[in-house]
Amino acid sequence: MHEIYESAKGITRPGGPVHQSPPKGAFGPCVLPPRVDPVAVVTFAAGSLSLADDLCACAGGGGGRMRRLKVSVFGGGDWTQEGTFWRLGHDVGVVLAREGADVVTGGYGGAMEAVCEGAVQAEGHTIGVLHTSPNIHPPNRFVQEHIIAQDYLDRMAHLLRVPFAVALPGSSGTLAEITMSLALLQRRGGRSLAIYAPYWKARLLPLFQEISPGAGGDRLFWWERPEELREWLSGAIYDEDDSA
Repeated sequence: MHEIYESAKGITRPGGPVHQSPPKGAFGPCVLPPRVDPVAVVTFAAGSLSLADDLCACAGGGGGRMRRLKVSVFGGGDWTQEGTFWRLGHDVGVVLAREGADVVTGGYGGAMEAVCEGAVQAEGHTIGVLHTSPNIHPPNRFVQEHIIAQDYLDRMAHLLRVPFAVALPGSSGTLAEITMSLALLQRRGGRSLAIYAPYWKARLLPLFQEISPGAGGDRLFWWERPEELREWLSGAIYDEDDSA
């Protein structure tokens, strides 16, 4: 069950609503960091499995809730605008937004900013999952809505609860997200993982060769150009109701 707390009348915060996870095991309202004036705060009940449902509850405002496809994007936080992969991330954001998906990232710089930039320029919606107060470590300027997780691991858990994910070039953090996504893929239906092949295939193939189609291998999608994600999303949209 979710509890939604509206802010005091007249209080607004640029960048859209804020959602915050409660302390571990708590069900009641959580304590907000100082100087954060949220439009709405959602406290997630312990054991909640569907970030998509939690976010729709906030956006839907009560009555009938319209589900929107959400896609998590994983990638390195050290990308620069002058670097090799920035344009790739930007174009992925454009494709996802034009296909009607809300883009969910870790909310900070590098790949996360590049993807959010593209999504916003394509008039899409971006959600950032932060691991600390935005007063301490603010999200990138293209994040329109953000969630405050308890810590780094809770942040990763939120990203992994989104059933569809795209993996861009990155390092240890991105690799952890890919392998955890793969583990969930093997255990739950209605999930899919799209991996950027030119960067990851040689690195991951020894591991992924052991994954049979019946154990989730049929839900792995290797891609080389952002435009190929349209094909992947055409199937993902129809599986949305099976999300975790």
